[in-house]
Amino acid sequence: MAVPRIVVVGAGVVGAAVAMRLAERGAAVTVVEASRPGAGASGGSFAWFNANEKLPRHYFELNLRGMREHRVLAGESGHADRSGATGAWYHPVGNLEYADADGAGELAARVRRLAEWGYRARMLGPDQAARLEPAVRTGHGRGGVAYFPDEGYLHGQALVEALLAR
Repeated sequence: MAVPRIVVVGAGVVGAAVAMRLAERGAAVTVVEASRPGAGASGGSFAWFNANEKLPRHYFELNLRGMREHRVLAGESGHADRSGATGAWYHPVGNLEYADADGAGELAARVRRLAEWGYRARMLGPDQAARLEPAVRTGHGRGGVAYFPDEGYLHGQALVEALLAR
C-alpha cells in the first residue's frame, strides 16, 4: 500500500498538531508556512487554557476536552510529570479570580455551576487565597475569590516547535 502524501498549510498549533498526528499514522507530511512556524496567532497570543466562563454547555465541554488533551499531549511529549508540573510549553499553574462585593455572588454561582459540571473550582477565603498568592490583597472578605486549579497557559511558539519536532 502506498504511503499517503499530505500537505498541511499553516504551521501554527493546529497545523503542527495535524501534521504530527498524520505522520504518526504513517503519512508523508509536508508543512507549508508563509512565514515561520508559530509566527502568527500561535506564537503571539497568551494561550490561557480554561473552560471557566464558556457557555453554552457544549462550548464548555469542547474547551474542557481541549484542556484534557493538552495534558495528555504534554505527558506524551515529556513536558509534564505525574503532578502536571510545568514543561517547556505546558504550564498548569491554576487561576485565582477575585470579584468585588458587587460581583461576589455571580462568581460564587459560576463556581457552583462549574463544580456541578465536574470542573474543579472552589471559593476561597482571604487567608486561603493569600497562601496561594501572598502578593494579592482581597479586600478582607468584602468580595470573593475563586480558585480554578486545572487552568494554566501554553507557550504557543514552544508548543509548535515541539509538535513539528515529533
